[in-house]
Amino acid sequence: MKKYLASLALILGMAFYVAVQDYRASKYYAPERGNGGQSVATGHDEVHAKEHVYDPERDSPSWYGAFRWPNGTTTWALILTLIVIAEQTKETRRSVEITAKTLVTEFRPTVIVRSVKLDPPATEFYDRRGDGKWTIAIYLANTGGTEATVRKCEAWFQMYSREGNPMDTIWVNTFDQEFLLLPAGRHTLAGTLPDGDKFRQSLHSIESVVERNHVQMRYPTCHGTITYLDGNGFERKTGFFRQWNVGGQRFTVGDDPEHEYQD
Repeated sequence: MKKYLASLALILGMAFYVAVQDYRASKYYAPERGNGGQSVATGHDEVHAKEHVYDPERDSPSWYGAFRWPNGTTTWALILTLIVIAEQTKETRRSVEITAKTLVTEFRPTVIVRSVKLDPPATEFYDRRGDGKWTIAIYLANTGGTEATVRKCEAWFQMYSREGNPMDTIWVNTFDQEFLLLPAGRHTLAGTLPDGDKFRQSLHSIESVVERNHVQMRYPTCHGTITYLDGNGFERKTGFFRQWNVGGQRFTVGDDPEHEYQD
């Protein structure tokens, strides 16, 4: 604001300067008067005198016109007004951007894995269906206050020992399609196991052990990472680690923060 006030003061100063110079020049070049204020020039002398009447716009330096009242000063006032409006618009846009970024920071998106499901949930249902397919479905949800752009989901379905050691890899999938997840929004990612009958044999052996009232020693485990961007463009990740409980026929959440987390 100070620079605009300084510019205005400069323009007004120049306008005052030009006005003073015009006034002095007009006084200097004013025709001599006598006989009660009547001009003494007649005939040829009168025409000659009119040709030499002082015209400030014609006889003064050309740059004076930029500061004469009213045309020059009005033009400068208009230019300054447009500059101020443009500056205010820029500041308003910057303020809106800062407010939006602050809003995203305070109400950031949080993408979580609401649940993971195995379909069918047991070998008996697999046999009844008879289509040879097992489906893994990963249900995502945005529990934050702003939208998230999900970039990629990497998922593994592996067999783990009771001690937490990975064994056979059953299925690997990368969902790299990009999609928008609004606040309270949900999205499902699903894939089919490549060899349904092979997994059926593995799961049936685990079910048989549990049915004999023995402890489950192997756990089909679905784990992976969700990569997404918040409204400020910062990359965030969500890790998930879910193990299949044969007795309850559902995935349970792992308790290892290295695998189950939200950035």
